[in-house]
Amino acid sequence: MTSLSVASGDRKISLPSSGSESNTEGAGRDSEGVAADLQNLWSTELLGIEPQSENRKDEDSSELKNFFENNIKRLENGHYMVKLPFKNNLRTLGDNENIARASLNRPLAKTRKNTILLKSLDDEMRNYVEKGDAEVAAAKRPGELAHYLPLLPVIRRNSSAEIVKVRVVKDAGARRKDEAALNDVLECGSYLLPDIPKVLLRFRREKIAIVSDIEKAFLQYKIHPDHRTFLSFFWPLGISKDSRAPIQEYWSTVLDFGIISSPLSTVRV
Repeated sequence: MTSLSVASGDRKISLPSSGSESNTEGAGRDSEGVAADLQNLWSTELLGIEPQSENRKDEDSSELKNFFENNIKRLENGHYMVKLPFKNNLRTLGDNENIARASLNRPLAKTRKNTILLKSLDDEMRNYVEKGDAEVAAAKRPGELAHYLPLLPVIRRNSSAEIVKVRVVKDAGARRKDEAALNDVLECGSYLLPDIPKVLLRFRREKIAIVSDIEKAFLQYKIHPDHRTFLSFFWPLGISKDSRAPIQEYWSTVLDFGIISSPLSTVRV
């Protein structure tokens, strides 16, 4: 008799399969053992879906629920304004100003001789500001906490090495030694994805399925003005046309993709 082996991570189970040969020991195997193996085979863990552990932060805790109930506001244009869900360790957050400035100087030094790339980056940042997704930062108040996010250019090229698309992402995981990164002080909630097998079964249940998507969903959520200081960054707007364009301080007015709490904020609205 042959057997079928299924492995997942460091786990491996064997299921008996029918064959021409007989095996007394295999034939006498109790049904409970086979049932247990089958249950393991179809468990969500074996399917690659991590079950929610008891140690994981529960997004549905009363404290987190109360936070979102008290800190989400619907604006007249239909957008929502949210605050960042900070943990109790906010005082460990570093300002990252030196890291943000250094990370800006490196790509600028590389692109000054590549006018096409420099223009693409500058246009991306100009579009970001003109759409209202970022604005010039206001002067900091005495004692006000602030955090600066390093910029990381993401460049997509075609097979001919020509630039197809340029994005600028913010590194919310950057930190100095012995200081916390922005993502270290934000709540991310528990596992947010729904049970995939249930979704697939519901999708197959009806003859017609409707799928929708919100374009650039995170950008539809405004950040409360009091928390924009934690999303500060530097950029010399107009650098592609004027090499002496000054480096200015901006901050994001919307949820950023690199922020660990952004998915939680969108599902709690």
